[in-house]
Amino acid sequence: MRLDEALAEFAPDLSAAHRMAVWAAGVPSDLPVTWNARLQTCAGRCMMRRHAGETEFRPVAIQLNPKLKKEGAAELRETFLHEVAHAMASERGHGYNWRNACRRIGIPDTSRTHAYASMDRKRQPRKPIAKCDGCSNVWRRARRPTKGPLAKPIGTKIGKCACGGWVSIV
Repeated sequence: MRLDEALAEFAPDLSAAHRMAVWAAGVPSDLPVTWNARLQTCAGRCMMRRHAGETEFRPVAIQLNPKLKKEGAAELRETFLHEVAHAMASERGHGYNWRNACRRIGIPDTSRTHAYASMDRKRQPRKPIAKCDGCSNVWRRARRPTKGPLAKPIGTKIGKCACGGWVSIV
């Protein structure tokens, strides 16, 4: 779906002045808007690319999480316009230009983050990877590191703890 079609579908109540602000910012009307099932915890993203010889980022596509369909029309509209603001600002992050773009399209108090129930973060359980012999303090990680002192074989003493005991890989 193209951006102009997506604006009509996801934000039909957006005023003509706010629509004009999108086009005045140089956002192409044929910018692809797609559903991306690989998005797990983020509601959407604006793909940006810096082309050869250019200093500024340009929007390439807007991707939305299909789980937004379960959340409701208001949340879908807010997330979609949040990503349109990224395309208007032509920069990554939530800095001054992004906040200014939000104001220009009528969502001045939008949040940088969301708390949608359908996109709860699934955290990996943290496994113990090192333990102090003296105070029994345990260091945990979701994945065993592949580099550095914590990547050594099990049983290796890697240093001293603040208590004075030896820290070894478990």
